Amino acid sequence: PLSFYQANSITCELLYGRALEWLQPKEEVAVLDVCCGVGTIGLCASQKCRKIIGIELVPEAVESAKANAALNKIHNTEWMVGKAEDVLPKLLEEMDP
Repeated sequence: PLSFYQANSITCELLYGRALEWLQPKEEVAVLDVCCGVGTIGLCASQKCRKIIGIELVPEAVESAKANAALNKIHNTEWMVGKAEDVLPKLLEEMDP
């Protein structure tokens, strides 16, 4: 009940399609899905990138994202619970080559 899910499937398909079009994910890169909710956009992008890293404040939403990834047999994901402003600095430092 604390996470958002787009219930309008027609709008959802158009919205996520446009997001992926703008993102243009590449196989060799990791995609950060900040404020990822239940992870739907990141999961949609997962086949076109090396890894999805989702960050979300609501623990229940992250649990739903993990369950959704498992249900859809998507294994190139990592989900983190916390405020983006707290999680991102350390994550970006770890990712810096």
